[in-house]
Amino acid sequence: MKKSLIVCTILLFIFSGCSKSGTNGNNNNTSQAAMLTADVDGTQITFATAVATREPTGIHSIGIAALNLSGAISIGIASADTIITGTFIGNYNVPSNNTVTLNYVSGSIGYASSGYSPDTCTVTITSMTKDTVKGIFNGNVKLNTGSSSVTEHIITNGKFTAAFKN
Repeated sequence: MKKSLIVCTILLFIFSGCSKSGTNGNNNNTSQAAMLTADVDGTQITFATAVATREPTGIHSIGIAALNLSGAISIGIASADTIITGTFIGNYNVPSNNTVTLNYVSGSIGYASSGYSPDTCTVTITSMTKDTVKGIFNGNVKLNTGSSSVTEHIITNGKFTAAFKN
C-alpha cells in the first residue's frame, strides 16, 4: 500500500507539472530533447513527450512519465538516500532503501511492476543535471487496473530523456 501511495504521489506531481508550451520555465525549448522509447513485448513504442519531477528532501524521489495517444509509461524511484546516477533495482522481496516502480497503460488498461513475482524492474540513471535526467529501464508489469485477456507485458530496451518540471 505504501508503495502504491508513493507511485500515485509521484505521478500526481509529474502530470500536474505538464505544460503545452514545451519550455522548462527558463524559455528554453525542451520538447525536442524529451522522449521515451521502450519495447513492449518486442514492439517498440515511442512517446514524444516525457517529463520528470524530483523531491530532493525527506524521501528522495524522481518520477518520469511519458504519454502518447494510446498509452503511457511511468517510472518512479524513491529512496532514503539522495538519488544520483546509477542503477536502481525494484525487488519488493528484498528489503532495501530504494523503491522502484514501472507502470504501463495501454488504452484504459493499467499494468504495474509492484506485486509482480519476482517484483523486479531496473532503472539506470545515466546522467542527471539540474534540468534533465537520462537513463535506461526494463521490467515486467502485470494487470493492475481494468479487464484484459493480456495479463502481463515484458518491457525491454527502455530509454528516456526528460526535462525536470520542478
